[in-house]
Amino acid sequence: MSYVSAQKIDNSKFTFITPQKQCFSFPLDVISLMLENPSSSKALQKLYQTCKYFYSKKQILVLSKAHFVRDASYGYAKPGAKLEIYCEGKKDFADLHNLLWFDNEIQLEYFHGNRLPSFYRCSIKELWLYKTSLYYDDFVLLAAEKHIRILDIGRESEICFSDDSTVNPVDLLPFMPNITELNCLPHQNYTHENFEKLSTIQLHSKLEDFRLSISSESSDFAKTFNRNHLLMFLNNNAKKDESTFIGFTADDDKLQAVFDDVVKQWKAGIRKPNVCVTC
Repeated sequence: MSYVSAQKIDNSKFTFITPQKQCFSFPLDVISLMLENPSSSKALQKLYQTCKYFYSKKQILVLSKAHFVRDASYGYAKPGAKLEIYCEGKKDFADLHNLLWFDNEIQLEYFHGNRLPSFYRCSIKELWLYKTSLYYDDFVLLAAEKHIRILDIGRESEICFSDDSTVNPVDLLPFMPNITELNCLPHQNYTHENFEKLSTIQLHSKLEDFRLSISSESSDFAKTFNRNHLLMFLNNNAKKDESTFIGFTADDDKLQAVFDDVVKQWKAGIRKPNVCVTC
């Protein structure tokens, strides 16, 4: 077997464009499959750590935290082991040419319309919106791998269709079967059909924090509301524990009283028997 000593190899001539020929113990088609279809971002990063060949063939930037603010350009910071994308200036996010893999969390602030850069994959577990209008089609792309566990639609935020009509949070739940925390701060107009649909949803996870702000265009909504639909959803999908937070905020006193009663009734059903409380 021939052997070439290290000192006889001129490594300076090898680059990502003209790499040194690699000899792997697996067939080339297996190596290509591993690179084209990584099982997770961690698996891809392990490939990168194994050999520079993999990064030369597909250069993907894995972001454990992506923070987009306004219509801005981008920069990088690395606090600890996390890589964060932050924004400054007035350039478009489309200037970001790297293949991106969003791995853990995305925060959007003062963000309107279809401004997300193209990305390779999205495996996020948390999505935070603040003073943001996110298009429904973009949300579907971000939630496609169904890993989201926390969705926070905060102040002056919404997920909307292309005609700017607001998507009801009930219609978002099927894209997040593993969700544990849902907080929708803005008031949404709800109908009886919304809550009937809610009662049919079965999540894979158990909610630990569930907050909705509710309004209705119907003046008699509080009188005709079928609380069993909401109770069925909570009984099927909320974690039966005293630490579970269930909260509803209504813009009408009568409607607020109805939802307060629903929460009391649900909590009464999860209290453990034979518990002595000393004043």
